[in-house]
Amino acid sequence: MPVRGPVAIFNDCPTKVVTGFFFGGMVGTSFGILFGTFEAVRYRMGFVDGLKFVGRSSAASAIGFAVFMGVGSAIRCEGRQPEEKLRQYPYWQQREQNLAAQDGSR
Repeated sequence: MPVRGPVAIFNDCPTKVVTGFFFGGMVGTSFGILFGTFEAVRYRMGFVDGLKFVGRSSAASAIGFAVFMGVGSAIRCEGRQPEEKLRQYPYWQQREQNLAAQDGSR
């Protein structure tokens, strides 16, 4: 029985690693902008110097967060078992039976 829903889109490991990398970059950029702006205002930098500082801090934060999120995603999906191996466990069999019963009752 195939996996249903949006989970089927992100089933393979490289997609999860790239997605983790991009999400880490977005989170890092937002933190870099927030903290870079705070530090630029705190030290009363001029507009051009403050803009350079915010850009530098957001790029550094984005790279750091992206690397750690990408590596974390790789570690998480490395230990995953294929769906065929999981079918032998009672939990998986019960889950399939429950899904089949839900489909039959509708």
